[in-house]
Amino acid sequence: MKQRTLMVVVLVLLGLLSLACLAGAAERLALKEEIKLHPAPDSKDPYTLFYDIRVKSPGVIRMGVDPFSVSPDKDIPHRLVGIGLLRKGETKVIKQEIGGKEGGKLEYSIDALELERTRGEYRVIVSNFSRKHTLLAKLVVLYPGAEETGAASDSHRSDLSVGEIMVNEQGFLAVELKNVGDAPLPRSVWSKDPDAAMLRLEIDGKKWGASTIWRIDPRHALDRPGGRVIHTVHYRVTRPVKVRAQIDGMGQIREKDERNNIKVMMLHPRQP
Repeated sequence: MKQRTLMVVVLVLLGLLSLACLAGAAERLALKEEIKLHPAPDSKDPYTLFYDIRVKSPGVIRMGVDPFSVSPDKDIPHRLVGIGLLRKGETKVIKQEIGGKEGGKLEYSIDALELERTRGEYRVIVSNFSRKHTLLAKLVVLYPGAEETGAASDSHRSDLSVGEIMVNEQGFLAVELKNVGDAPLPRSVWSKDPDAAMLRLEIDGKKWGASTIWRIDPRHALDRPGGRVIHTVHYRVTRPVKVRAQIDGMGQIREKDERNNIKVMMLHPRQP
């Protein structure tokens, strides 16, 4: 009797564990990209972008918008950027969060009854309420049942990394980039899209600039596993500076290890 009870308990625990694993697998990154929000045309008419999503199972939609550049960078209003959700085909917003330069995020739970009623069709909206400011922001959306894109497996992927940050013989800042993975980079890297994966630099905590990989590496050296390229920056190091380099900060490339995408180093002027 005790043995049968123990077996039932084990089976129940295994069933619960399986459900937990399925729930974790169901929520995947559906959208992660940089967006540009132009000034609002009117005080009552924010500049708005929308993205349609299809939810395939009950769960929670999680979304956030994080501005990383606001121009001009003064007189930034508290009601700057908003993120919201509505059911596709309807105009009434279900839920919305409005924030300042820190952005905003929200969650919305969908049960089986609502999923059946809406067929899982929703629309994510992102808005700029300022009539004077232009925003560059990172948009991230997670929802149940989102399908991951890309055919590469976890064990067979490209892996961009920041190698050495140095001062070259001419005294200019230079950054080494490497593909330490075992697969080529995705074609989107070489599409000459101005919003493609890029290298971003900060010098002494201030944004210095950014450059796409296809500009840095026109010969596609990084497309080969083990490939490397050195990017020279038009900045002469004349004093000690702290340099932060980040490749593909928006996560547009599915990599084996994203922890090597950032490197920070102190550089000193080259001695004659």
